[in-house]
Amino acid sequence: MELISQGAEARVFALTLVGRPTVMKERFKKSYRLPELDEKLTSKRVLQEVRCLQRCRKSGVGCPLPLLVDTTRARIYMERVRGRTLKALLHQAAASQALSGREGSDAGTTPTAVNWQIPGNPATEEGLCWAGAVGRAVARLHDGQLVHGDLTTSNFMIRDEDSEVGEAGGTNADHDRRLVVIDFGLGSMQPLVEDKAVDLYVLERAFLSTHAGSEPLVEEVLQQYKATSKKSDSVLARLADVRKRGRKRECFG
Repeated sequence: MELISQGAEARVFALTLVGRPTVMKERFKKSYRLPELDEKLTSKRVLQEVRCLQRCRKSGVGCPLPLLVDTTRARIYMERVRGRTLKALLHQAAASQALSGREGSDAGTTPTAVNWQIPGNPATEEGLCWAGAVGRAVARLHDGQLVHGDLTTSNFMIRDEDSEVGEAGGTNADHDRRLVVIDFGLGSMQPLVEDKAVDLYVLERAFLSTHAGSEPLVEEVLQQYKATSKKSDSVLARLADVRKRGRKRECFG
């Protein structure tokens, strides 16, 4: 097994299960809790995450396919998605755009590799296409009574395909089909309007704090959310309230 990521609640390994590329997510034990209570709560959380994955697929949104659940060891085995995160794609788009601009002003140099530290604007045509897919996906999750709880650009993946249908020339259906939502460790299936609004607020802040110049991407996310969700009016109205509360916390702590 190969450790590929580790967070506060769990770690994720890559492995092969019956000849199939797989990831295994293992939740950590909480040493500060009584062992019996910890086992019960952790098992409940594992099952909740699997149900969220099933609800996600039922809502028409891509996510890793659960393969095996081991509640005793707090493990979920699921499909390993071959692709890259939306975060990586947007960083690469921004860096490539910056390189193109630099090449125009410095025609005598030809960079041999992308410099990921060069500032650029992620709101390329490709970036906007994927932002729209994100908005439609979140709308379908919310209409299916599911909130993610940790919507960041690291928790969206784009499946690899032989044909580049995900580039700017692809259709909305192409982008929707290749977009995958991962890590439902904080997911909930009985959300209030407030929960959905907070879900969107977290996503909005993730874009703006991680990707400089991503305001057009956020606007596209919200436009596609509104166009797709049957219940967007109440959620977007509550989002405005959540933003106000967020600004007050930033100002006054």
